[in-house]
Amino acid sequence: MTFRFDFSLSFGTVQGGEGHDMDPTNWAKKQADRVREELKRKEAKDSKMVTEQRLKEAHAPGLWSELCEQLKQRVEAFNRESSGITLAWESIKSNGIVVSIRDTPLSLRGKFDPDRLDIDFMFPNGSRSYIPKVVDGTVLLCEQDGITRGAEAIAEHVLDRFLEFIPN
Repeated sequence: MTFRFDFSLSFGTVQGGEGHDMDPTNWAKKQADRVREELKRKEAKDSKMVTEQRLKEAHAPGLWSELCEQLKQRVEAFNRESSGITLAWESIKSNGIVVSIRDTPLSLRGKFDPDRLDIDFMFPNGSRSYIPKVVDGTVLLCEQDGITRGAEAIAEHVLDRFLEFIPN
């Protein structure tokens, strides 16, 4: 019994076969265009990130000041309206506040870190952090869960949560 095996091999270029163009010039042009477009997208993204970071750095201290003012106004309004329970407001240096319930050890502490651009509130049972976020060109504060709010809404939210600790 004899076996015969025939093998044939040919080389050539196929134009446009299976989406490949073997012409080095066409390939180089397509790749250069693709790389150029990717670099443009990256530059635009980087430029947007730089712009947003500058906005955050410029507006975060003002947001902290506005938030402190909103908290202070609400503490004063609460004290005018409440009977028997008084909140105390204290500013600590330029970047910290304390709201306490008089005649109790309970306090709410807030602090702005200008280097990290974050705001932390310490409650009797935990903490809550906020970071600046640019939304449609406006700098708002973003909670840990991703919700963005202005200073007024955060002041209400923080004090509402703190007042839950008032002893019955």
